[in-house]
Amino acid sequence: MDLDTLQCSSSRAPQEAARQFCRQLEACVEDASMDDWIDLYRFLSSDTEVMAALQRALKSLNHSMPVFDLEDSYQRRVRTFLRDLQHLLNAFPEEGSMAFLMQQWSQPTVMQDQGLILQKRAAIKALMEHEAVDWGVLYDFVFSDETSGAIQAALYRLGYGRMNYCDPDTTYEEDVRAYFNALEEICEALFAEE
Repeated sequence: MDLDTLQCSSSRAPQEAARQFCRQLEACVEDASMDDWIDLYRFLSSDTEVMAALQRALKSLNHSMPVFDLEDSYQRRVRTFLRDLQHLLNAFPEEGSMAFLMQQWSQPTVMQDQGLILQKRAAIKALMEHEAVDWGVLYDFVFSDETSGAIQAALYRLGYGRMNYCDPDTTYEEDVRAYFNALEEICEALFAEE
């Protein structure tokens, strides 16, 4: 088995690069002998340029690398990695297909996601500063699917993962302020990249 056949070209579209790697890994798994499993596992868990390129490709698709269960045998680790990668890529239609185009046209753009986050941040800030603020009502607004849920979904699509903040869990006001402060930090980081 030749591990040099495993490539993830950064010159290709991320989805196609990940699919190419997956096809090459399938061929390696199919041809693997008992002595090859540990080498395959070491390669997949290494910091090589190939694996870094695969990680970048998956991140651009808003996914992370499959993880290994260290209690499994090397063969099972490799097969599980491959299976998880296949499932992840099957969620994305082949580039150029009608399903792919329909998915692309129905997804919010980066600018729309950024605009949504800014809009929700401005709404929360204006309501916090309102002279007759009702913190219980504002709490329900902030922690609704339409507000924090929409913000979280946009952050996932932008590749930011889960929004983490310290929830004081004391009063409605302190909970809202803690969420808003975390949102402010994310917005600073998000728009500092431009």
